[in-house]
Amino acid sequence: MSLCGVACSVAALLGCAGATSGGSGSPNGSAQLVSASNSLQLTPRNVLLGPNAQQQFTATSGNSSNTSVNWSVTPALGSISANGVYAAPSTFSPNQSLTVTATSVADPSKQASANILLVPSEAGAIQVTGSVGGLSHTVAISLNVN
Repeated sequence: MSLCGVACSVAALLGCAGATSGGSGSPNGSAQLVSASNSLQLTPRNVLLGPNAQQQFTATSGNSSNTSVNWSVTPALGSISANGVYAAPSTFSPNQSLTVTATSVADPSKQASANILLVPSEAGAIQVTGSVGGLSHTVAISLNVN
């Protein structure tokens, strides 16, 4: 898939999730389920990751003395630690979508989820050759996006 295709996929993912863009260009927001006595929030809400990349997720529980959560990732691709650090696998299908879910230990009915889009590394090159005064000049630029 081209970089343009990846960008379109990302735009679709973020548009469907209702995220906004932060000042650094990364998507942000928080998933939130609210009840009168307890809420659970998960940040960040939308993430793009390449092969072997990692992302720290943070779950915040309100109005509860037990703020512990259990983490899961669906489909089971990559891994997530007990501390909420997701590690992407080295290989995956292009534009693989995943969901990270935090479930409150105190009240398992309280959950919050975040979206991950795994995007493959992209590589490309541009080469320009020109001639001035009978002399040929070539400029080459290589690009790797991880």
